[in-house]
Amino acid sequence: MEQRQNKQKNMAWKTAAVLFCLCLISLWALSGTLAKYVSSDTAGEKARAASVVFHVKDQDGVKSLDLTSELALAGLQPGQKKTLPFSVVNYEGSAISETAMEYTISIETTGNLPLTYSLQADSGGLDSPAASPSEKATWSGGKLPAAAKETHSYTLTVQWPSDKNSAEYSAEIDSVYLNVEAVQKTPGA
Repeated sequence: MEQRQNKQKNMAWKTAAVLFCLCLISLWALSGTLAKYVSSDTAGEKARAASVVFHVKDQDGVKSLDLTSELALAGLQPGQKKTLPFSVVNYEGSAISETAMEYTISIETTGNLPLTYSLQADSGGLDSPAASPSEKATWSGGKLPAAAKETHSYTLTVQWPSDKNSAEYSAEIDSVYLNVEAVQKTPGA
């Protein structure tokens, strides 16, 4: 009787082992079947960044502007003025900017001398340049197109008013910074 019970237990274990193996084989076969329906793709597109060209040049738009020598205020006295013609361009030789740009022009000084500034748009460019008697003046609205050469010419005038002639300014020096900041114009805007 004991033998019979052992045979039944062995048979139960053998049946369980066979069922377990069949389950494993079924899962393996099922996973292989599911894998047949998985697909993959590779994209063949390439991205290219647009070329940006932006320079501040001399009045002829030929060479880069050197403000150290061009806008030297040494020797400027009350009642006198100094002018600086310059151009903002979107090309360099045959390379033209592929993006439209908007720009602002600002003047900053240390404020040691009572100077006033005016910006005259000679061609194209800013909306409404005007005079500024402060230590920082900003003009905005400059727009350069994409894929077309364009030059915007300006004349910056730095003037020392004749009525500001106090002796306290005789030993003072001032620094003038001309900043032209450009940002890429938002497409469609």
